[in-house]
Amino acid sequence: MHHKQVALEALCLMATARFCMLFIPFRRLAPHLGTIHTDTLMDPRSQGNPQLIEIKRTVHRIGKKTWWKSECFVRASAIAWMLRRRGRGYTIYLGVAKDEAQQLIAHAWIRSGAQWMSGAGQRDRYTVVATFSAQPRRKDTP
Repeated sequence: MHHKQVALEALCLMATARFCMLFIPFRRLAPHLGTIHTDTLMDPRSQGNPQLIEIKRTVHRIGKKTWWKSECFVRASAIAWMLRRRGRGYTIYLGVAKDEAQQLIAHAWIRSGAQWMSGAGQRDRYTVVATFSAQPRRKDTP
């Protein structure tokens, strides 16, 4: 039953993130992502953490099945909100680059401790323009 609850949570938060992305100005949404221009530690204890892996896999699995676009920003936002609910720290990175036609493109990716949660495979192509983070609430949580 627990996996179904996490999947439902991911679905609801991705829908919320997509709605916010479409209808709420970014300046109003940004405070809900975390503290701007801050970062969290690259704590190696988070690598292989079962809770982080479950969130990561669930968001990616559900994101492929939504009838709306659940791309990088939607996924990163949903993961951030899931992590915050669990008292875990994270950093969201927002980056920009130019595509083949020299058009500006944006990307978002997220990390918790040393565990890359979403979008990190392409991060080297982008210049980071903003970070948002939330520190862990519990001392034993990387």
